[in-house]
Amino acid sequence: MSKVVEILEHRNYNLISKNSNYTLMNDQTNNKHVLIFTCPDNITITLIKAYIKIMIDTNINHSVVIYDGKITPSAKKIIESTELTIELFTNNEMSINIFKHKYYFPHIKVDDTTKNLLLTKYGPKLPIILRNDMVVRYLNFKKGDIIKIIRKDDYVSYRMVK
Repeated sequence: MSKVVEILEHRNYNLISKNSNYTLMNDQTNNKHVLIFTCPDNITITLIKAYIKIMIDTNINHSVVIYDGKITPSAKKIIESTELTIELFTNNEMSINIFKHKYYFPHIKVDDTTKNLLLTKYGPKLPIILRNDMVVRYLNFKKGDIIKIIRKDDYVSYRMVK
């Protein structure tokens, strides 16, 4: 769990409290709370409903679920149909902090002004980065976001999340 907290701190989350059911963190950028659930088994529809109930009861609309097993198709449907934000990561995905990897370069979401300038200049020629890319998932970038990647020797490249 310490690696998970370390990775989420990279997103500007602060640890608030921890209990046997979940970990509560605060997002410094928009001062909203995030629940982190760890599931040692498969994610079923019953478990997802329980997580959603906890989210509704605590009035928190964003959670990260880290699981060891598999996720059932019915649980996926509920996650896709809810208005709550539920991010899914396997325990293996959260066991390595990619931000400390020697080939990781900073990925920064550009502001709306820069985004409009880039879309006007490059349009559909703007290179893409897939939504399932690990860095995109770790940093919770959304489809349509434009990411500035600062590579070696301050070389800058831009990618649109697809």
